[in-house]
Amino acid sequence: MILFILATISLGDFIAKYAGTPYFYGGEGYRGIDCSALVQRYFQEVHGMYVPRTAHGQYMYLRGLGWHDTLPLPQAIAFWVTTNPYKPRGFKTHVAIVLRSITDSLFVTFEATRPYVCIKRRRLTHKVEVLYGQPL
Repeated sequence: MILFILATISLGDFIAKYAGTPYFYGGEGYRGIDCSALVQRYFQEVHGMYVPRTAHGQYMYLRGLGWHDTLPLPQAIAFWVTTNPYKPRGFKTHVAIVLRSITDSLFVTFEATRPYVCIKRRRLTHKVEVLYGQPL
């Protein structure tokens, strides 16, 4: 089942709205937000689309909608694989919005990490999987 919500803002407005918001694990608002809440808000506010709350849940949901790791399409989301020995192998624990690709392994992302939400240059390694898709 796919849930739709009224999309209200552009990507640029979304970045302006959340840039500088403090990072807070488990946070979901302007006083503090974590990576998966930021991506959830992104899909809600920019695309009018519901995605689950956790990074791994978002990964599984987008895969189920046909997002994949090849053939770049208009949107990309990067997922980091856990290094936590108490989580299952392949479990996704961090997520970011990919704004653009500089090279095959260097991307510009918008993400929530300590100490605040910001745009970053990220080198994508074997611990990162990028899914490409078209928001519905």
